[in-house]
Amino acid sequence: MMVWVIVGVSLAVAALAAIGFFAFGVFRAAKDVSKELARASRLLADAAEPVKTGLAQVALGNGSRSRPASSEAEK
Repeated sequence: MMVWVIVGVSLAVAALAAIGFFAFGVFRAAKDVSKELARASRLLADAAEPVKTGLAQVALGNGSRSRPASSEAEK
């Protein structure tokens, strides 16, 4: 009977160790994914900067579609 208790406890400890090892692996993978998502977010923000600047200029009337006052006076 004592042998079965030792075997059972050993199997339980092994199962808990396997679950912990798996959970640690999932945690590390999630951490890596989080880093990659942050990097992608920064790249997208850097790529969107010229678009935001252009939209701001158009909204303020300083965009490329607005003509200088001198060309309007010539017409």
